Amino acid sequence: MAKQVQLRRGTTAQNDAFTGVAGEVTVDTTLNTLRVHDGSQAGGHPIVFPVGTVMLFAQTAAPIGWTKLTTNDNHALRIVTGTASTGGAINFDALFVAAKASVTHVLTTSELAAHSHRQQIDGEDAFQLGTASGSDWGTQTTGQIADAVTENTGPTGSGSGHTHNIAMNVKFVDVIRASKNCFITQKRWFAMLVL
Repeated sequence: MAKQVQLRRGTTAQNDAFTGVAGEVTVDTTLNTLRVHDGSQAGGHPIVFPVGTVMLFAQTAAPIGWTKLTTNDNHALRIVTGTASTGGAINFDALFVAAKASVTHVLTTSELAAHSHRQQIDGEDAFQLGTASGSDWGTQTTGQIADAVTENTGPTGSGSGHTHNIAMNVKFVDVIRASKNCFITQKRWFAMLVL
């Protein structure tokens, strides 16, 4: 007939006051967790993370008892209140570089704010229109105007595109994701055997 091994058990307060021998395991009946003792630390070392728990660690390697997850390398973190998921298509370090230039774009007339440029010509002044075009100017190239008039100016500017450099070199801290894979605390393995 098989024998059962029954562990010492007690409330959180009772466990906190108890110092077990090295390698002894006790049950916290308040939190429904196990504690591993080392013979000196009162209360031992609680095991509080169920197998499969995923956490972040600011270190290169996963702690003992955890497995490093590598499926989401070079990703940003997003905090959500709903269902956790993944997404996006651009790597973190590809987007947040020291300087990022916008795409070159040439403004079209429809993208400009409504405006006009006006100039006034006194009637007594002689003027020369040169090769200015438009119905307001007509085809006259030289002459004199009896009364003052106001006309639109001719176009100017290169009409070429331009870019804006944006500093994107944000500070960051690298972390890893790791999943709890077994009950290991303070680098001590333990097993519950049924004889």
